[in-house]
Amino acid sequence: MQRLAYELAVNTGARVSDLYRLGKMHEKEGGLTWKPFKGQDISNEIGDDNALEVSIPITPQLRTSIDATPSGNLIYVATEKGTPFMSAKSFSQWLVKARKAAKLHNECVPHGLRKVAATRLAEAGVGEFILMSIMGWTNSSQAKVYTE
Repeated sequence: MQRLAYELAVNTGARVSDLYRLGKMHEKEGGLTWKPFKGQDISNEIGDDNALEVSIPITPQLRTSIDATPSGNLIYVATEKGTPFMSAKSFSQWLVKARKAAKLHNECVPHGLRKVAATRLAEAGVGEFILMSIMGWTNSSQAKVYTE
């Protein structure tokens, strides 16, 4: 389960507020599609069709991890009891605890893994606007940090 959480973070670049919610219901045509939680207003929460949407392919590494870690739920990453995490904070704390137990670097926290995803994309030559669409950014200033 911890490895799946890691693969989700590195291969999607999703914020922790989205990571713990990702699941089978977000799979569409070999990819993942979701509306980022950050920045949503009340109209987006009730299904505003104009809300920002992130749509990315499922990498082979992520597909292997998803298939190897059946949670029995619609949500990919579940608690030890098999239930979804109740909040981004509880998910993040669980992942940090797993990182410490595995003796991984301090940077292997959800936000650090998001930065790794953005860095990998920029190093692979992904442009500013594509990076914005994958990472769910609405402002180009953050993308420029990685592309410049």
